[in-house]
Amino acid sequence: MLVIDLREDRGRHFRAVTSHVHSIENNLSIANMDFFEFADNVEIDGVFRGF
Repeated sequence: MLVIDLREDRGRHFRAVTSHVHSIENNLSIANMDFFEFADNVEIDGVFRGF
């Protein structure tokens, strides 16, 4: 799934495996984590597969 930042760094994006999309959404919606924390932890192929 493609995840795109629409707030801070508009247009920054990364891909995420669907099994982790709920975790990304939950943490962003309660402001527990910021977009960059997920985007900076993608694997070499640009896909976020969790921490």
